Amino acid sequence: MARLIQFKTEKGDVIFVEASTDEPPSGEVRISGAGVAAEQAAKTLEESVGRIRPLADALLAQLTSLTQRPDEVALEFGVKLSSEAGIVVAKTSVEGQITIKLLWKRNTGV
Repeated sequence: MARLIQFKTEKGDVIFVEASTDEPPSGEVRISGAGVAAEQAAKTLEESVGRIRPLADALLAQLTSLTQRPDEVALEFGVKLSSEAGIVVAKTSVEGQITIKLLWKRNTGV
């Protein structure tokens, strides 16, 4: 069974994120008018998502400074939203969940 975590945005909007039940609620739980129980996140959505930025900045800095600079760089993060921690890179059966795609376009000279 899943539970909901309620994140507020800096503008005051409310976003609900579904969380797995493998960790117990760590924050305040409220019942909405519709009877939905949601745990209150300790940080705003922007604060939570902003925690991934230093990782993205570091990866992009390294990848765009390669000797043969790629024409395109794509970073994909598997993330987990938590009511207490905000956002973390999701745990998987391997060491982490980051996919890096680099693309070099051929210059055919035509």
